[in-house]
This record gives sequence, C-alpha cells and structure tokens, in this order.
Amino acid sequence: MPAGESISDLMRDFKKFTSTRIREQLQREERRAFLDTLQRNGRLKKQQKFKLWMDRFDDIVIQDDSTLATKVDYIHNNPVKAGLVSSPEQWIYSSAADYLGIRRGPLAVTPDWSGF
Repeated sequence: MPAGESISDLMRDFKKFTSTRIREQLQREERRAFLDTLQRNGRLKKQQKFKLWMDRFDDIVIQDDSTLATKVDYIHNNPVKAGLVSSPEQWIYSSAADYLGIRRGPLAVTPDWSGF
C-alpha cells in the first residue's frame, strides 16, 4: 500500500475501479437484468446511478486455515444469500466449483493453500 494511504483508501479505490469495469462489461454483454438490479441498488442507497458494493468492509487478519475457510465459505455463499443461485458452485464468477473440483471458473484459482 502506498505510504500515507489507509486500508479504507485502498478499498474505496478498488471498489470504484471494479464497479466501473463490471458495469462496462455488463453493458457490453447487454446484461439488462443485472444492470437494472445494480441501478435499483443505487437509487435505494445513496441516490447513486449504480451500486455494486456494500458501503462497509471488514478488515481482519487471517491467521489460520480455519479462519480462511470460514471467509472463503462466506464469500462463496453470497450469491446464494442474494437469491441468484441455489448453490455456490452454480455462480459462474465464484471459485466454489474450483474448490469442489467440478470445473474451472473464468479466473485461475489455487484452492490448495497448503503450499503458502
């Protein structure tokens, strides 16, 4: 992290960058249902045009395999909680299927953390 920047600054910039890129990709792919949902989120929260990320974030230090597994499971279950899929591995953008050995997702994932 650059000197003088906080984790909050980093997260703000990350969310802004990724939100813009995801919106642009959804527009290119003409994914109207997703765009409508994100636009609705924006209107409901802060009168924004588009809202992908929650306002807050948790910054914890992952110190053991158990905590890492808990956080990965939490992330994998977010699309299920949102009602987008019925199981984590169904979400194309999730690494859940990689961890289960079902298929590879759109990004390379290393599900075995034992070498780190």
